[in-house]
Amino acid sequence: MCPTKALFNVNCPGCGSTRMLYSLIHGDVVGAAHFNAFGLAMLVALGFTYVSWTSARIRRKPAVMWHQMRWSPVIILTLVLIWSAVRIIPIPSLAELRV
Repeated sequence: MCPTKALFNVNCPGCGSTRMLYSLIHGDVVGAAHFNAFGLAMLVALGFTYVSWTSARIRRKPAVMWHQMRWSPVIILTLVLIWSAVRIIPIPSLAELRV
């Protein structure tokens, strides 16, 4: 059992991410989005970054990547914190985001 769930009775982002990866491995993209839509979006962004970097290396041209920009770490951290908070807020309309 997850320590965060056991101590605070709150689903941590790690639980949803693990279930998301399990669903992706088994080809269930809709289930993966249900467990952690933000994590799935970040995996897509990571895949896009890898393809962009690889194509730039093959063409021998410099590539400006989104993760190298100055404010990227702050923006990503802010989005992760917002996503984590939204998932645990007890509002009925946000209940679909809870795993």
